[in-house]
Amino acid sequence: MQLKLEDTKQQAIRYLIIGVLNNIFYYGVFVFCIYYLKLNYTIAVSVAYPLSILTGYGFNTKFTFSIKNFDLTTFIKYTLVYVTSFLINWSILYFLIESYGLESAIAQLFGTFVVACYNFICLKFIVYIKF
Repeated sequence: MQLKLEDTKQQAIRYLIIGVLNNIFYYGVFVFCIYYLKLNYTIAVSVAYPLSILTGYGFNTKFTFSIKNFDLTTFIKYTLVYVTSFLINWSILYFLIESYGLESAIAQLFGTFVVACYNFICLKFIVYIKF
């Protein structure tokens, strides 16, 4: 049991590192789409999310969970987790922006925190369960 807990702690630390880097990338694309391309937040999140799914899958597979080979089944499960987290994130954005008038860049920071917690739990116990 101690080994499993230690593995989970190490994976959580690596997930946080990858998550921070991938979220900087995601947030940069999101903000670029809003402020430079003048896109609506719904389109901006729809552009940034798929890009961050691809980069996140590569880094989480290789670095966070130390898997040597990419696997189609794992990629499909990973994508499904991130599609659901996209919907959660989009709902948070819609709620905070439309109901409370929060600025989209600030609302996205809150959404990122909620989704990051959800994603780690799903990655650990659904996507990479055998690793």
